[in-house]
Amino acid sequence: MTGTPTPVDEFVQRCPAGQRLGLSVTKDEIEKVFNFFDENKDGLISKDDLRHFMEKLGFETTDEEINSMVKSVDINGDGSVDFLEFANLYEALVTEEVMTGKELYEEEDLQDAFNVFDADHDGFITPVELQTVLIKLGMKEGASLDSCIKMIENVDDDRNGQVDFKEFKKLMTADFARG
Repeated sequence: MTGTPTPVDEFVQRCPAGQRLGLSVTKDEIEKVFNFFDENKDGLISKDDLRHFMEKLGFETTDEEINSMVKSVDINGDGSVDFLEFANLYEALVTEEVMTGKELYEEEDLQDAFNVFDADHDGFITPVELQTVLIKLGMKEGASLDSCIKMIENVDDDRNGQVDFKEFKKLMTADFARG
């Protein structure tokens, strides 16, 4: 299939918004995130793939919740999410949420996400806590504590070696993307 554009290439051609906004997300990173969800590498994020991912994060989800999550992005109605549907979700988040300055998540959702990382509930995400979650998720970035320290340094505004909720919120909202 030489010369035939991949779904990733098609998406990148359609969505230059990330480049205009100066976002550092590349097509390889988008594909990497998609492939992370697509555990069996069949080119689809199935309900089982999504359920397994949520379990890795420590969330117990009902069938109804999983169905709702998939249905919200399943354009062709096949019951799973292919790369183009995933990319469309990304494009919508970039063009609508970032460009209008809306937060990607409500405060409560952000706090829930923060709590996944903040294992000891002291109000901070340490490099060790970050490493623990990344290892649980099977991400190679979690193999090195030094890489986790560097990740924390990238968002650690007060340079205390930890990420507090305010820094986490900045990371997860449109304000971070706009600088």
